[in-house]
Amino acid sequence: MSPTSPNQTGRTLFAITVFLSAALLFEVQPLMSKLILPWFGGSPSVWTVCLLFFQGLLFLGYLLAHSIIQWLSPRGQWMLQTVLLILALLSPILPSEAWKPIAEANQTLQILGLLCWHIGLPYLLLCATGPLVQVWFSRACPGASPYPLYALSNVGSLLGLLAYPFVVDVWFSSQQQAQMWYALFTLYVALCVTCGWRASRSAGDSGTIPHDLAVAETRASREAILLWFSLSMLPSLLLSAVTTKLSVDVSPVPFLWVAPLTLYLVSLIICFSREAWAGRWIWGIVTAILLVISGYLIGQQKGMASYGSLPVEFCVHLGTFFAICMVCHGEMVRLKPHSPSQGNGSGGVLTEFYLVTAAGGAAGGLFVAVIAPALFSMFLEHHLGLILAAIMPPLIWIGTSPQGWRDRSLRVIWLGMILVVVPLGIGIYRDISATLRNVHLISRNFYGVIRVVERGQGNPNGSFFEEVHGGTRHGLQLLRPELARLPTTYYGATSGVARELQTHHADRPRRIGVIGLGVGTLATYGRRGDVIDFYEIDTTVLELARDFFRYVSDSEADVTLIPGDARLSLEHEPPKNYDILVLDAFSSDAVPIHLLTSEAFDIYRKHLAPDGVIATHISSQYFNLSPVLAAQTERFHWQAVEITDRLARPEQLTLPSRWVLMSPALSAIEKVALSDGATRNLGTPQLWTDSRHNLYEMLLW
Repeated sequence: MSPTSPNQTGRTLFAITVFLSAALLFEVQPLMSKLILPWFGGSPSVWTVCLLFFQGLLFLGYLLAHSIIQWLSPRGQWMLQTVLLILALLSPILPSEAWKPIAEANQTLQILGLLCWHIGLPYLLLCATGPLVQVWFSRACPGASPYPLYALSNVGSLLGLLAYPFVVDVWFSSQQQAQMWYALFTLYVALCVTCGWRASRSAGDSGTIPHDLAVAETRASREAILLWFSLSMLPSLLLSAVTTKLSVDVSPVPFLWVAPLTLYLVSLIICFSREAWAGRWIWGIVTAILLVISGYLIGQQKGMASYGSLPVEFCVHLGTFFAICMVCHGEMVRLKPHSPSQGNGSGGVLTEFYLVTAAGGAAGGLFVAVIAPALFSMFLEHHLGLILAAIMPPLIWIGTSPQGWRDRSLRVIWLGMILVVVPLGIGIYRDISATLRNVHLISRNFYGVIRVVERGQGNPNGSFFEEVHGGTRHGLQLLRPELARLPTTYYGATSGVARELQTHHADRPRRIGVIGLGVGTLATYGRRGDVIDFYEIDTTVLELARDFFRYVSDSEADVTLIPGDARLSLEHEPPKNYDILVLDAFSSDAVPIHLLTSEAFDIYRKHLAPDGVIATHISSQYFNLSPVLAAQTERFHWQAVEITDRLARPEQLTLPSRWVLMSPALSAIEKVALSDGATRNLGTPQLWTDSRHNLYEMLLW
């Protein structure tokens, strides 16, 4: 059989190459993000910036493929791609210690630079594979449509993505994952080189480009380009926004990153597999209903989490996101160019379609990761995405409606858009108004949105300042001078950490370290002669503790505020010999995984006195973290006790809390272990390390 008429084996080769490249793309995304997460304070913004990098490289990869197809002969395409793939094999996958962040530098730029150095070229070439190999396939297999390969690539992406949190991340360490990924990438390089060789043979020995694949006989219209860009940008914007929302409220971990991205890919698979499955009217109605429900819940001042458990919040956020993806991607499929093999377009038009959609995706990610934080002091990109979803698709339907549509159909679309936009807009307005009510300061940075709110209506002890991070209280303080030193929220007199601070070495001065400042409430337990070091990664929190709250300034202890990530700071400092080390660095309700691993506790042990105590705050509405601490206690052969304080005292502004106290010496926690709410049973140990941890197992379903 001649090279210009490849057999089924040849077609299978192209399919395997596209499938493997897509799977590798979506395996390395959570892997790299997880590897660098501890270096940047466990911030949810790490994944948002990583998404920006991956979406930006997708655009550049499609641009590379488009340029190669337009400017090089088939043989030249194969030779250039081969050279680049061989160079990519030299890239270091595992992040180097030299790339650990510098506190004063811009975190976003540091993450982007790190990713470019370690995974930039391999990821770029994997991104270029889809459109490039589809054109090669059209050249080597005349008469066959390349679009099924696009659907197959999304299947590969989906399987690679789902395999990560539920198989790969469970059974293999990060180092093993990187080694397996590199081995599969090497296999991909061999397959891709073979595909290019077969395509160049099919073009003939002269190396010229066949007429049907020559540089664009027809080019996409400006209207088509604008529509492709818009329809790909909106789902990408919401992908980043919804992922950020879930990560802030729960935790920035792979299985939460994967959920929105999975739905995004599923919508692409469905739409590109069979256009009829993306019915305009069905998904339009479903989207309209979900947007109205979202508007109602957003408008409730207590927030969505107050109306149900974590699965309920997931269903609302993710269901609406998926419906919007189906609407946008369905329209994108209806407006796609014909394949080259159908004789109505060219390889240039095909790659142009992918290039424009990738540009739209990169623009959506850029807006959420860079532009929105600079423009908005609040997290408004999710709201903005929902408003665009209620307006843009109906306008596109009206603008692209075929001749013969009845006026009644157009009136129904206009009416439907109004009926969705009005309640959604009202809900968003109420949410913004409630967020800004009585706000003295609102600030947004890499670590999230922080507000200082004055409250106290109806409180017998008067008004108080409250610091809110996302939707979670980080501390509050009464404004009346005689009550200003009263400990509040999770640090009341009966909380686990308070009991230890009141009894541990009561006869002499102590050294106390606190990871996570909040409003500095624990400084109120400091006695004359005590030394208290607060470690805080967010400089805004440091400023607020000085400007709005008085716990630090009024403390009798010698208090020092240390900026930067506590783990990185302690790693490079000489032993501090702390009598008590407090771990309280929750960001919103998110779990600080990088502070609870074996590597982190090895650092803490270096700084702990022989009879010192580590007090860890584990209050969470979503997770039970006691087993994680039980594993560290078992590893060190230490003693531990969990203190549950279920009493909420509104007049004292205290909340229920859970603390775990750990110590090498039983005598250090013996008194507290005999008090109310104490238990020595922390559950079945679950060991976490930087390279292997599973937050999914800790969920409180």
